[in-house]
Amino acid sequence: MAGINIISGFRSFLLDELNVAKNNDNLHTMHIKDLILVYLNWRARLIPEIPRVLFTSREYENYRNTHARLTSIINIERAIQEGRSLNKYLSTNIMHKYISQYNSTARDKDVLLNDLNIHHLHIGLGTHKMYYDFTERTGDILFVLFTDKEAYLLDVLGHNDFGSHRLARIIIDNWPDSNFLIPLNGVLPGEDWSSGERHDLRKHGLQSTFIYNNAVYIPSSGITMAGYSRRAVRAASAIYCILSKAQQCVECGEWSFIKKIYANSGLELPENAALSFGFRHYYFGLYEEPTKLFLRLVRLP
Repeated sequence: MAGINIISGFRSFLLDELNVAKNNDNLHTMHIKDLILVYLNWRARLIPEIPRVLFTSREYENYRNTHARLTSIINIERAIQEGRSLNKYLSTNIMHKYISQYNSTARDKDVLLNDLNIHHLHIGLGTHKMYYDFTERTGDILFVLFTDKEAYLLDVLGHNDFGSHRLARIIIDNWPDSNFLIPLNGVLPGEDWSSGERHDLRKHGLQSTFIYNNAVYIPSSGITMAGYSRRAVRAASAIYCILSKAQQCVECGEWSFIKKIYANSGLELPENAALSFGFRHYYFGLYEEPTKLFLRLVRLP
């Protein structure tokens, strides 16, 4: 790592990942912390290919076996369990890696995902008419909440249900101790938002609450005015802080910060180690070559 400009190198990595044209001055001149946030926003829309345990809601189970596209639903379930790619079922908007840093209604923002951490999967069996890497679009959509080890299949609903209170109710009823939604103890419930109102609030970067069983709930993450998830904002700040401290190590030739990273994992920094920062699944961390060691540093959204 000695002699390397870590910040500059990481910027080049992010621009390559985002496939940014050389004439895109907006991203090339963007502050590195903001560029990290842009990257994390896009990356969160993808689902890492990790085998997961399936958890299904009662509402999903009641509807699943009678659905006209049961074959596609079963294919998705198996892909989740086996850790295969789910990209073809995702929104075609994942092709829009960056549109606007500040516009919460831009197509590079998935406001349901950024607010509630819920993905939506299209369940068509055929191929998209325009984009052959995607499955055909469907009126019904499978709503799933993913973690690094589990997948919570919530329900199959329509396009008009993105802001639906039903999704929050399913989470609270089926997994009350999951902390996906947090009760605001002591807050008196008022009038709840309609599905359309809540979706419009999200599209304008405004946080909404859910009222259920005379209690008020908020998402464990939430959304910012720019349409990003608060999880992504926190992760981008943490990553920038680590990169800045590592850059100081390089410039000063003093490795106490890197040694501390190793010590926190019960390890010692080897001499002449080839180190680099990068991502693996749901984490940002430090790679060591040639051992392929990866030290997790920041949990990603």
